[in-house]
Amino acid sequence: MVLTRNGNLLVDGGQNIVLRGVCDFDVVYRMLQNTLINGMMENELFWGANCTTSYSCTQQYMSWPGTWQQFWWNYFWLVKNVLGLNVIRCGAYNTYATGVIYDTLLNYTDNFWTIIGSMFDMAYANGVYVIFCLAGCADYGTTDAGLEWTLPTFSASTGHYDLGQNISDPMSGTIWQTGGQAYNYYVSKAGQIMQYFSNHPGLGAWDVCEEPDFFMVCQDWWDNNGGRPAFAAWMDSITTDLKSQDATHLMTHGAKLDDYYTGACFDPTDDEWYTGECFMDGNDHPNVDLTSFLRYDNRTDPTPCTDGGCMQWFFNQLKTWADSLNKPLLINEYAQDNYDLYNPGIRSVVDSLGIAAACARRPSGSPTLPNWPVSPNTVIPAMPTCACSTGQTQTYTCTDGTVITVDTCDGCNWVATGTVCPTPPPPTCTNGQYQNATLCLDGVTYVGGQVCQDCEWIANPITTCPVPPATNMNQYAPMAFLALVGAGIFLIVGKGKL
Repeated sequence: MVLTRNGNLLVDGGQNIVLRGVCDFDVVYRMLQNTLINGMMENELFWGANCTTSYSCTQQYMSWPGTWQQFWWNYFWLVKNVLGLNVIRCGAYNTYATGVIYDTLLNYTDNFWTIIGSMFDMAYANGVYVIFCLAGCADYGTTDAGLEWTLPTFSASTGHYDLGQNISDPMSGTIWQTGGQAYNYYVSKAGQIMQYFSNHPGLGAWDVCEEPDFFMVCQDWWDNNGGRPAFAAWMDSITTDLKSQDATHLMTHGAKLDDYYTGACFDPTDDEWYTGECFMDGNDHPNVDLTSFLRYDNRTDPTPCTDGGCMQWFFNQLKTWADSLNKPLLINEYAQDNYDLYNPGIRSVVDSLGIAAACARRPSGSPTLPNWPVSPNTVIPAMPTCACSTGQTQTYTCTDGTVITVDTCDGCNWVATGTVCPTPPPPTCTNGQYQNATLCLDGVTYVGGQVCQDCEWIANPITTCPVPPATNMNQYAPMAFLALVGAGIFLIVGKGKL
């Protein structure tokens, strides 16, 4: 399950995929904070068990089941089978949540990988994609509050957030300043997460930042540092730099690009709702694979759109602009109004236009009622027994000593990689062959040159011919005497005359 794009369509394994889901930015940071930082889970989470009238109770999900893996199994089973959704957009969404993610990555590294890995594992096991947001910038303080919105305000000495405390030695720059210390640190830490999960099939896409054009950021940074052109240049840079960390998965963003609560940064004029300039500034970048836009239904309408068909008109404009880039469209967040009311009419319009992906701000309900509609009588099937977990591999040592990865864990089961041992080079000679060698008088021995051994030429270890055996002349004496007699030659040795 690897989500890719084919033109303006999302595809997986050759099949067209339509994503319908919900934004849930609380679940990840609450899991990390409650289990790792606070060290307590009972009565902390999670799914509306005691939720009746409080607005804050909409952030609860279900009671703690005992293990990370079981929680994520229950969570994604309910997302898929009760809510009927196949994508969750989650991760960092404000300074605090972003701080929790990167602080736990630094200080609870092994457990961080296990918790986030279990999330991807159980999402995949239930057929749910995850759009994971790597940073978020909503709910900032202002310049009067010490520039807390300049995410991420990393401590230069510790290399991480102080989780809401004032940092006396912040890294230079902000993540909005390309190439600065804070920007580079963010790319490196986000890249660490991206590379670790780059082969996970439960990952749908990486989201570079939630609402980088939030109105406080616009007013306190972009308006004073180049405006919308600077924002467009930053978007081009950050998507390029992060895409280099994982070229396999899709890249998107969580920018609003709409007028509500975005100040002067992205306040589309009436003309822009026809030209698409606001959309293009955020999405016409080579490494934005999945174009993105946020739309709530109480936006100020362009003058020509004053009737009840505005909702259809707005979303049709977005789809037309995405199609012109030949890319799929993600409505990264939609709702009825600033109270986050769920609007089934928007879902209907999104479906009718064939928009590739859309995530509601809330799946149903209202601010005063539980809007994760899970009956306490819901029976969740048992979590499957997994043969492996994310990050595990199985290797094999080839005859030439090369170590190859033959299996990787897809989140629950081993999957063959198809990697094989290197093919040995063809033999350069036949064992026993000689070249540049001299044959000795015995007609058998070669000296000098090279000899073929194990199909490779090596220096011939024999450098001199063998010495012939010594000759015994006595064995030839009788034959020599007969030969002399036969020739009439006699030699008499002694005294006298011939």
